[in-house]
Amino acid sequence: MRLLQILLFCLIIFTIAGCHNTPVRHLAADAGRLDVGASTGSEVLAIFGTPDRQIEQEGGSVWVYEEKKAGLVEDLPLLGDGLGSAEQVQLLVHFAGDTVSKVVYRAVDPDDLRWGQSHQEE
Repeated sequence: MRLLQILLFCLIIFTIAGCHNTPVRHLAADAGRLDVGASTGSEVLAIFGTPDRQIEQEGGSVWVYEEKKAGLVEDLPLLGDGLGSAEQVQLLVHFAGDTVSKVVYRAVDPDDLRWGQSHQEE
């Protein structure tokens, strides 16, 4: 009985320790901290970190921050991938020089993206 309690305690500690190092970004909430026309690239880096992608465009660049939000069903081990798809969230920060010129937050269901791509190919 004592061994079972020790093993259970160790399992709880390892589970908590594993969650501690998971970085969390709050794209929707932090997007409101950006001031269009005033915020700079260094401020964006301080808030969000390094962008997941950078797109160079005429007149400036776009920094793309992405995250997937899995629901309860999608988080199920082994079953989650087949039962649903996680919502993909993107924050697009447009720059004119080093100043933020536009901020776009959007949520997309990957199933919708695949549906649109398959119909474009036909």
